[in-house]
Amino acid sequence: MANDTVWVEMIKTVADDGLRLDGVLHPAQPAVSQSAASQSAVSQPALDGLICLHGVGSNFYGSSLFEALTPSLTAMGVPVAWVNTRGRDNVYASNTRKGRRWFGAAFEVVSECCWDVAGWLTWAERRGWRKVGLVGHSLGAIKAVFSQSREASAGPSGLVSHLAALSPPRLCYRLFQNDPAGAAFFDAITTARKHLAAGEPDALIRVQYPYPLLISAASYVDKYGPGEQYDIVPLAPRLPCPVLFTYGQSELETGGVAFAGVPEALRESARPGQPLTVAVIPGADHNYTRCAAPLAEVLQGWFARTTPRS
Repeated sequence: MANDTVWVEMIKTVADDGLRLDGVLHPAQPAVSQSAASQSAVSQPALDGLICLHGVGSNFYGSSLFEALTPSLTAMGVPVAWVNTRGRDNVYASNTRKGRRWFGAAFEVVSECCWDVAGWLTWAERRGWRKVGLVGHSLGAIKAVFSQSREASAGPSGLVSHLAALSPPRLCYRLFQNDPAGAAFFDAITTARKHLAAGEPDALIRVQYPYPLLISAASYVDKYGPGEQYDIVPLAPRLPCPVLFTYGQSELETGGVAFAGVPEALRESARPGQPLTVAVIPGADHNYTRCAAPLAEVLQGWFARTTPRS
């Protein structure tokens, strides 16, 4: 019987504020033999590795999407790291250089993802990686886009050569206000602001918009408030590297204002000559349920086209 066991490596790094982050590294798979190349070989991009950022409230071992995609990605001859950000899980406490504090999806300030991404890129640089593909899903995709749009916070200069953003929603206050379901948004943002005005930023509130959440008042305003600093459409033209955005056809049709019209808006926002690609996966939902294979084909093709081996 063939041994299908794949050995992985537990990895860790430290974010710029001293927070420990953990992950796992999946090794590149052996190259396909030349005799079988015409049937099953996968073009190998000139990347040293991929770093994958999970979505809201998940963690490095909790993403069913990355679990489904990784065999296809490692088959390109590229190691794949699944890594935590400070927004892992929902609530936990941990230490930083400034003391112990609350973390998790309920308490995260999205802009602090820059410290996490920089920590993982420092880990990659120390490992000898010089060309890194950054892959994020959902809020992890927003974090990838946001961090790389801010040069000073992007980590080691020039290390990220490619960015794949899988289904990042628009976090846009103006859109939320005009949502047909805007009454739920108004209730949530009003409650959060009342707690902030009372000096209670860490107060946990139950909200129904954009979906049922237990979240701190400060985190809700950070993500969904009028600052709009995480809206991917104005951020996309600032990206210094080739970028691929993917969406599921189903989520575009049923995901509400955060997804409606996003592919068109991204294409229109691109600066002249920018290597920005948007792909829509037929029949796919936000988690690409039963659609990981066509998504993997899109990723493989894009990486191969944009990072050809010399």
